[in-house]
Amino acid sequence: MADEVRIDPASFHNRLSTLITTWKGDKRTGNNVFGDVGSIVVVMGKSDEAQSFHKANATQFWLLGYEFPATLFLMTLEGMYIVTTKKKATYLDVLKEGGKTPVEIIVRGKDQEENAKQFERILDTIKNAGKKVGVITKETSTGPFVNEWKTAFADISKDVEEVDISPALSAVMAVKDENELRAVRNASVASAHTMADYFVDYMSDILDKDKKITHKALSEKIASKIDDDKFFKWKKAPPNFDTMQLDWSINPTVMSGGNFDLKLNSEPDDNNLHAGVIVAAMGLRYQTYAASVARTYLVDPNKGQESMYKLLLSVHDAVIKELRDGVTARDVYNKAISVIKASKKPELVEKFVKSVGAGIGIEARDGTLVLNAKNGRVLKDGMTFSISTGFSDLDNTNPQDKKRDAKYSLFLSDTVRVTPAAQAEGF
Repeated sequence: MADEVRIDPASFHNRLSTLITTWKGDKRTGNNVFGDVGSIVVVMGKSDEAQSFHKANATQFWLLGYEFPATLFLMTLEGMYIVTTKKKATYLDVLKEGGKTPVEIIVRGKDQEENAKQFERILDTIKNAGKKVGVITKETSTGPFVNEWKTAFADISKDVEEVDISPALSAVMAVKDENELRAVRNASVASAHTMADYFVDYMSDILDKDKKITHKALSEKIASKIDDDKFFKWKKAPPNFDTMQLDWSINPTVMSGGNFDLKLNSEPDDNNLHAGVIVAAMGLRYQTYAASVARTYLVDPNKGQESMYKLLLSVHDAVIKELRDGVTARDVYNKAISVIKASKKPELVEKFVKSVGAGIGIEARDGTLVLNAKNGRVLKDGMTFSISTGFSDLDNTNPQDKKRDAKYSLFLSDTVRVTPAAQAEGF
């Protein structure tokens, strides 16, 4: 971990207070989002080499602004305990003062007996806090520290009930403050800039000159653009935009020629770019906050394809307008379905995607905040979503190339903020 690490104690304590205040309010009202837990444990193992974000390291980034491998958070309604190594503890000492919630830093060393006693103390605190403990049940963290913790926790597993705390952590982190919203907006603007002002020109040049390039090679070419500092200092760049804060959240992918996978994180194949229907998707991060953008480009389309694309645009627009404070996730999805059913092609419901997006922020996709037909989560002002709509496996009634144009798909994605206004705010 670099020596320039600087944790903002004010931001940490504000966000920790938000979490605990929301938790207390949930207990008081009986909403049960937190599952009536008395404590919450978040364990981070080895650093994620793939730079992906899940609930454990997302929670760390949200509170600290950094990832702290081999570190355990224990939160109760009365205080917070952080178990970590000596070096990491030096960065965390600033958190001991200045907040409403007491924070204790517990330093692990090479003495295994002493380390075991530290875990015993954490386990006693969990038991004293109540019968239920919040954990991240679908956690993917690995490593010796996680294994040691699992072994220790097994000693009390019969005495406490584990409750999946992921939806509660999502509920707290999903509503963004102004700094977070600015980061998402910057990520979204930079993503759209890359798509519109680089990819489109590069793709057009390839097609105009009849060059050959594989989807994979083209996707890698787009990905390398992140190193072009000058490109991201364009005239319409947001104020005080820092190019050093950019990273990929969704690696660029390009699809064409009948092979389409309507997922933002699809892997590009080794087939050559084919004029006709071309789908491109990508997403940048700014200060760890993610955004997404996907577009479908129709090259010399026939009227049937134009009609399908216009329908998708109307569905996409309706979904974004439905993204308002107080509506549920399933309301948003059902709005899309209702637009399709009311169109001249109601049978396209069968070709439509099974969700119209998910929450986005530190995590590129919040699995607890998916916009599908089943999710009853209520949307709130300040939440941000990656809205994705599409039709897959469509029949081309008049293909120019019967082998590669007979089937096609359409896909759109934008990053949108929920507002209390009549409609959501696209970034």
